[in-house]
Amino acid sequence: INAEYGGGGGSDQCDEKTRITITISLFTGVYLFFNVPAVTFILLFYLNRIPWNLTTAYLTNLLFVMVIPLNAACNPVIYLWRMKRLRVQSIQMLRRSVRPVQYQESSIQGRYTASTRIGEETTQTSDL
Repeated sequence: INAEYGGGGGSDQCDEKTRITITISLFTGVYLFFNVPAVTFILLFYLNRIPWNLTTAYLTNLLFVMVIPLNAACNPVIYLWRMKRLRVQSIQMLRRSVRPVQYQESSIQGRYTASTRIGEETTQTSDL
């Protein structure tokens, strides 16, 4: 009964909670790192604390084109880094989907068929 309600769970349960806490902290830290400066800059601009000039235009463009999307780009990296099962499955999926394409000449003059394995021809042909 104690294990069911969180008591006496053992070290595996504590390790998992610690791992989850670290992962959530990483997501929060990356979010704050990229978004707090952006939000601060935007608030200062709208409160007329920062004048509009070429530097302000450049920083605004940098924020919306580079900094905020970098936060979104970091999230999958954190997922793959912190979650072994997701990392292993992603690598297996990539290995299955990336196969060398071999072109074989078809019976039609000037047409080639693509296959990923020897003997497996696709129905699509192309002029090369």
